[in-house]
Amino acid sequence: MTVIAEDNVVPKYLFLDWSGDAGFKFGRGSSEYLVLVLVSSTNYRQVRKGLVFLRKDLGLSPLFEFHYRQTPPDLRAAFFDALAGLPFSAEVLIVHKPSLPPSFVGMREARFYGHFVANLILRAEQTSVNRALLLVDAQRSDVVLVRSIRVAVSRALEEAGAAHRPGKVKPRPAKEEDGLQMADMIAGAMVDRLEGKQDYLAKVEEHLRIRRYEPK
Repeated sequence: MTVIAEDNVVPKYLFLDWSGDAGFKFGRGSSEYLVLVLVSSTNYRQVRKGLVFLRKDLGLSPLFEFHYRQTPPDLRAAFFDALAGLPFSAEVLIVHKPSLPPSFVGMREARFYGHFVANLILRAEQTSVNRALLLVDAQRSDVVLVRSIRVAVSRALEEAGAAHRPGKVKPRPAKEEDGLQMADMIAGAMVDRLEGKQDYLAKVEEHLRIRRYEPK
């Protein structure tokens, strides 16, 4: 379960994950969509308590990880039912990769993801982003990816003259953070919606701010 501690002053965290890849071999394994999700909460303690109760209610281990592609449909439905009543918001960025200009093809993976993370944060609510600790679903050894995201976000915000910017950017395995599991579940569900599959997001629609990436 989470390693985040809370005290009298409620800290601010952002949880980042995505569904999709950086490949462009469509029809041969590469995803058509890349969906990035940034989750924040004004009361993360309550969010964690809600998901602790959900695991208990479903007879799951307290350490059970909600991962969209590995979670069966009945548990997906229960997860989003529970999420609807929790205090959170999520910024969602949809990237239709076939519509991207040629300059993205062959781009290094870390730079590719960093570009879209920066775009997502640039358009997020200032109050949820400013000075928040940004946790990325990654192994602690993924320093290249995290550094690329940090640099891309810093440059994009500086070029845009944005006053808001997150604090530190750190990797964290999703199994350790409910916020990262929420981001994963929302991203996976959004891809299924885009592909015309079962839509689990209807119950949490009011928590989401959904945008599509528009190439310049």
